Amino acid sequence: MKAIVRTITLCMASAAAVILITACGAPVEGSASNSNNVNASGQVATLIVTPFSPSDTDPLPTGDAGEAIVARVNGEGVTLENFQRALERSEQQMVTIPDITAFQESVLDLLIEQTLINQQAAQRSIAVSDDEINAEIQSNIALAGSPEAWQRWLAANYYTEAEFRGTLYDALLTARVRDAIIGDISGSVPHVHARHILVTDEALAVELISRIQNGEDFTALAAQYSRDETTKNTGGDLGWFAEDELLQPALAYSAFNSNMQEIIGPVHSELGYHVLQILEREDRPVDESRRATLSEARFTNWLTDLLGSAVVERYLR
Repeated sequence: MKAIVRTITLCMASAAAVILITACGAPVEGSASNSNNVNASGQVATLIVTPFSPSDTDPLPTGDAGEAIVARVNGEGVTLENFQRALERSEQQMVTIPDITAFQESVLDLLIEQTLINQQAAQRSIAVSDDEINAEIQSNIALAGSPEAWQRWLAANYYTEAEFRGTLYDALLTARVRDAIIGDISGSVPHVHARHILVTDEALAVELISRIQNGEDFTALAAQYSRDETTKNTGGDLGWFAEDELLQPALAYSAFNSNMQEIIGPVHSELGYHVLQILEREDRPVDESRRATLSEARFTNWLTDLLGSAVVERYLR
């Protein structure tokens, strides 16, 4: 059974990752990487990613400047050239790629996410200056040890200077958008204390709501019927949580938009049907140990909603 409430911090593997010279696959002093990588067993694994090639009989559409594009995001094109280069950079950090199509789709997903984030930055008047990018590049050159070593690092990681500037711009811009979305969670934020019963059948959920409203004990019914093994033996108690800590958006919306003590449902999620009751509601501080998790969840949920409302056309075949 999947968890209802986020309890661990996950590393965000998305376009929001900040570019650091020491985090990339090739060392500063190394030569350009090849397709051979050592796997966990010490064996050499050969990467055989086939670059995406448009069909001669079904060519890709073109953008405003006449370049081939692999996707449009709210009318803005993602170019084939940028996609191919992103594939190369992603490939050289992989040990094995069991599914080439899935790998290509995941790289395109990141480019689409970044395009959406950049569009949102423009709407919010969030920007990064050339001086800031230049300062970061100078710091990376110093870290590399010399301009020559820096050029070797760029080549080893499949970057031209212009491409790295663009990637750095995206990373800095994303960090600023992320900060704007997350806001200040060092103080108190709205929390609710709720309990639920999860079942797989809607008719059963409706029956349970009726039985509770007619006086049967919520705790006993949770123990008897709930499919949530983590809460059924504690009366379905979800504890205290902030809205972005719930993994199920429909459940989160219901929890934060319902009256106290009201029996709510059935609330449908990917897990099944929930019978929900709000026990308490108040603004509470976020424990320091939860701040990273809550920050990540808030940004991830925002980006998911953004993708859901965007007009995205994909042309990979």
